[in-house]
Amino acid sequence: MPGLGLLTLAGTIPEGWTCSYHELDSADEETLACIADERPTLVALSALTASIEQAYRASDSLRRRGAKTVLGGLHVTALPDEARAHADAVVVGEGEAIFATVLEDALRGELRPSYRAEAPFDLARAPLPRFDLLGKRARPRYTLQTQRGCPLACEFCGASRLLGTFREKPAAIVARELEAICALDQRPVVELADDNTFVNPRWCNEFLDAMAERDVRWFTETDVSIADHPELLARLFESGCRQVLIGFEAASPAGLEGIDARNWKRRRFDGYRDAIRRVQETGVSVNGCFILGKDSDGPEVFDEVAEFVESSGLTE
Repeated sequence: MPGLGLLTLAGTIPEGWTCSYHELDSADEETLACIADERPTLVALSALTASIEQAYRASDSLRRRGAKTVLGGLHVTALPDEARAHADAVVVGEGEAIFATVLEDALRGELRPSYRAEAPFDLARAPLPRFDLLGKRARPRYTLQTQRGCPLACEFCGASRLLGTFREKPAAIVARELEAICALDQRPVVELADDNTFVNPRWCNEFLDAMAERDVRWFTETDVSIADHPELLARLFESGCRQVLIGFEAASPAGLEGIDARNWKRRRFDGYRDAIRRVQETGVSVNGCFILGKDSDGPEVFDEVAEFVESSGLTE
């Protein structure tokens, strides 16, 4: 699945610049040598925690070859001091508003150790990701983002802490990005890089219109309140949605204590099974997610979750 962060930043690059895009399945020296041989003004790398060591090795290797590097992404945002040891600069938080400045500084040879945008990025100004850089190779999935952050602020989740305030992307911009994906693949599978797509049902109609107009199959993440909106549920399958991931977090009310500031999920527990049934009756499967290892959990939590999954009829 192509990383959306770098493709989005590529869409912000000013006129006069050229760029190449490389997917590093491994930080192999042959590929890194090819990148360094292009004599780039700057190499931007982004990684999640699962691949951050690989990104660090790549950045270290490129710097030994004389290239300047900048690191960003969620892991770097959480641990910028760690990342700074492996790059000439780091970007903390969202990159869209600050990346042009990073490029200007790199061109002058005046990179600062750290960059951070002054305010949350306005998604109404979202650039079109450079999906064209992916080339002709078929992809099992493409990524598209319709929003950023989550207003629920669950205690364990980074979405409301690392990504800033909750914001939605105008449906017209989402439609433009869909067109770019469909230009590469007439019948794509799309994974939404969202944390809670349907948290604002009023926004959803235009979004579902845009999805339904194209032959797209898609998957996203949301919360259990999606089941409260029959009009929305009625449109999900026809719009191409085939699966929603819902964070149930625990298989008992006690396990939900303190999960979110308002205890919202604990109050909803008695309706969990009915919510799963209502969503799956539409033909859309529910991928249920649970958090194990909370301070209140003992060894019995595994059996609790297994029983809940089996009795609730969860598809995944």
